[in-house]
Amino acid sequence: MLKLWGRIVTDRSETKTIAELLSNGFLLWLLIWKFSYLLIHPVEAVSEPMSLLYFDGGEAGGWIAGLVGGLYIWLRSRKKELHFAIVVHGFAVYFLGGWFVSRLPELMFQEGPSISWIASICWTGILLLQMLIAKRETPEARIHFAALWFLIGNIVFQFFNHERVIWILSFSKLQVLFLLLAGVLVFWKGPKRD
Repeated sequence: MLKLWGRIVTDRSETKTIAELLSNGFLLWLLIWKFSYLLIHPVEAVSEPMSLLYFDGGEAGGWIAGLVGGLYIWLRSRKKELHFAIVVHGFAVYFLGGWFVSRLPELMFQEGPSISWIASICWTGILLLQMLIAKRETPEARIHFAALWFLIGNIVFQFFNHERVIWILSFSKLQVLFLLLAGVLVFWKGPKRD
C-alpha cells in the first residue's frame, strides 16, 4: 500500500523516509498493543507468562499503542523536518488500509456478518481508492475529504450494528468519538503555511 502511495506522491523526495517512519510507527504500535496485556493485567501476566503469547491488550491496549505510535511519528517527523501534509496523507492511507484489512477476517469468519461491517469495508475501500487516485489540488484536500466521509459513513453504518452498546443519546462510544472528530474536521483549517 505504501509503495503505491509512494508512486502516486512522486513529486516529494521524502516519501521513502515517510514510508519508513510510518512502517516503524506501525511496528511500534503492534508491539505495544501485543505486550500491553502486561500493563493492563500485570498479575495475570506474571502468574501465567504464557498468557502473553495468547492474549493482547484489547481495546485499551490499542488506544495506548495508538497514542505512543502517534507520538513517535509526530516527534520523528518534526525532528526530520518532513512536510506535515505528506506525513498525514501517508498516515491516512496507512490507517484506511489497516481499517480495511482488519475488518476482512470478521467478515469472512463470522456466521452472519452484519450489514454494518460489510458497508464499512466497502466504504473504506472506496475512500482508500479515492485517496490514492484522486486529482484534488492538494494532499490536504484529499485527506480532509476522505477523513470526513470515512467518519460520517461509519457513524451511519454503526446504526445497523445490532451488537453495539448504546452510550449517549443512542450513540455508541465509537460513534461519539467519530462525531467529535468529524466536528473538529469541519472547523479545522489545518496547519499554517510558511
